[in-house]
Amino acid sequence: MKIILYFFLFLFFIINLQANAGTIATINIQKIIDKNMQFSEFLSLLSKKKNEYENLINELEKNLVNEKKKLDESKIILNQKKLEPLIEEYYKNISNFEYKVDDINLYLSKLFDFNKQIIINEIIEISKSISIKKNIDVILDNNNYFIASDTIDISDIVIQDLNNKNIVFQLLNKEDLIDE
Repeated sequence: MKIILYFFLFLFFIINLQANAGTIATINIQKIIDKNMQFSEFLSLLSKKKNEYENLINELEKNLVNEKKKLDESKIILNQKKLEPLIEEYYKNISNFEYKVDDINLYLSKLFDFNKQIIINEIIEISKSISIKKNIDVILDNNNYFIASDTIDISDIVIQDLNNKNIVFQLLNKEDLIDE
């Protein structure tokens, strides 16, 4: 009698476990971002903007090097009293240069983050839509699991849907990103 009871309990447990099992899918967000044509175009534009800023920084740096040479040459000719304001001006220019470099780096970083959030939001919306269509209960990012079958990976579907959307990425001005 106990064996029959254990058998029914085991059977009940197995049936209940299968009834509660949800459908799971996986997604590789970085792969999706890397394969998005519009985001790649944005990155190309961002790279051009970065190169423009690098040229500006290089020019400012050359000016500082020239100013340092003039200052070193002036040390021979000028006395300490006349040299001090020139040294102060030089260090002020260095400080301004460092501020500009930090400002540019912050701007480019915020610009990238702002647009990456746009694509992440699109990926979320597409994933929600796919989960509804395919009755998927849980979608895990590839950073949230150890190993999974390729049959449950929906990344290629998301890539296809994302590339069919017209996503507008923006090269905002610094002022527009201050509040972000």
